[in-house]
Formats: sequence, structure tokens, C-alpha cells
Amino acid sequence: MILLLAAMALPGAGAVAGELRIDCPGSIAAVESLEGAGDAWQVETDLGKRGKFLDSISVFSGPPAEMASLVPDRTSRKKQLRTSTWQFAVPSTAAYWVACTYTNSTLQLTRQLPSGVRRCELSERLLPNGVRLGIDGMKCELD
Repeated sequence: MILLLAAMALPGAGAVAGELRIDCPGSIAAVESLEGAGDAWQVETDLGKRGKFLDSISVFSGPPAEMASLVPDRTSRKKQLRTSTWQFAVPSTAAYWVACTYTNSTLQLTRQLPSGVRRCELSERLLPNGVRLGIDGMKCELD
């Protein structure tokens, strides 16, 4: 199965001095095409899987294709808000990246963080029972 990105926007340069906001699009539109099913199969769309909505934001050491996902250094919860924090050594020779992943999709939107990034903080909204409701966003502090 081949996935083609129909619409991709990765805003996120809404930064103030020393801060970078990572604003992953809340949803993406993608077109799927199918190869190799054979003539005996009829292709239909599963109408229950229409949306490709933001599912997670991850931090990587190096490009995400290298699969070096970093675990947060700290995670805390206050009522219905969970905050995950990644701390980075400055100066660092490592290149840090973020990836936005989406439900019902294998596509990721990725971007390299600027050199001099010191810390990134991800905020997620929770239901009272602790189940994740959504992502508020990520902000990173720069040198």
C-alpha cells in the first residue's frame, strides 16, 4: 500500500525570543492507493476510518527514520494536564528532531529542532480518569 500526502503543513515558527512552539497540524488529508491485491479483490473505503488526527508528538536524537526515540526526562500530572519534559545538553553535537504522528496513518510530519535547543515540554489534556483527550502543544526553549 502506498500513501501519498495530499496536504501537508507544518507551522511551528510561532516563536518568541528563546522559545519555539511546535504546532503540529491537528489533522492531515492523505490519499491511499493500493497495489498487489490481485484481480479477485474489490477495493472499498472503510468509512469508519476517515480521519487522520494528531495522535502524538515524539522527540528523536537524529532523524526519526533512524528510530532513536527519546523517553522524556520527566513526566508530571496536575489534575487534567500531563506535562512531559525532555532536557538536552548544551552545547550538543546531536541533532534533535520532532515527529507528529496521526491516527489511521503511517505518515509522520518531521522537522529538525534548531541547534541550541535546551528543553522541550509537551502538554496533553486528560480526562478525569487519566485517559488522554488531546495534545495542547509543545514548546522548546532555545539558547
